[in-house]
Amino acid sequence: MKSNRALTLSLLMAAFCAGRVPSSRADDAHAQDDAFFAAAAALLPAFQGVPAPVEPAESQNAGQWAGPYAMPHVPVTASNLPDGRVLTFASNQRTSFPVGPEFTYAAVWNPSTGSITEINSNLHDMFCGGTVLRADGKFQVMGGRNTVRLSSVFNWQTNAWSRVADMNDPRWYTASVALPGGEVFTVGGSGGENTAERYNGSSWTKYANINWSPIASQPTIESIWTPFVFVAPDGRLFHAGPTKSMYWVNPEGTGSLVNSGA
Repeated sequence: MKSNRALTLSLLMAAFCAGRVPSSRADDAHAQDDAFFAAAAALLPAFQGVPAPVEPAESQNAGQWAGPYAMPHVPVTASNLPDGRVLTFASNQRTSFPVGPEFTYAAVWNPSTGSITEINSNLHDMFCGGTVLRADGKFQVMGGRNTVRLSSVFNWQTNAWSRVADMNDPRWYTASVALPGGEVFTVGGSGGENTAERYNGSSWTKYANINWSPIASQPTIESIWTPFVFVAPDGRLFHAGPTKSMYWVNPEGTGSLVNSGA
């Protein structure tokens, strides 16, 4: 017979899947979902008999862990830069869930020197926006916590943030990839769950023939948030979930979306 904790967890999960727990489709439901899953995790039994970690033989002579660095914020996103530094950013709050203005705490860490330089942005709150490192080495962010059309770029050569053209649809938790030709593809997320668009370096174009609703409407948790999209060797994009059905995306011209059959 199930323990009380296991039974309670099963009932919680059943309630969530049946829709009696607030849906993750609401823009403000992320914090509610986090609280729900934290409560569910607290009901799980503790791990038993976990062995002590063992240093992998192949890494014993390849490097070592250093002590922790005191970052000026809790990083939500991090990206390597072309010169070996690492860019991180949080939101308009340094250590807590964001609320308030269009502002982002950001910093660059130099692993060669250990220095951390804060380079904040007052352009928009980029918390959980779509991100991509472009072919030219610039880091671009699409959308953010306020479900906005805003898009910003970090120039690693000048250490500065700048705004670029707004997207056609507002987005939060959108997925973005760098296309082989240097353009940026973004799709889904709250606000633009059924659409995709492409940035050519100066403006955004919405794809007329990519209707993302067959993916966004699937009955899975967070089906509209951060779909898994990867560039295939032939230049197409492969959508690999987290929904049950997966798709091929043609990012050329007006685009197309085809079920992969997998």
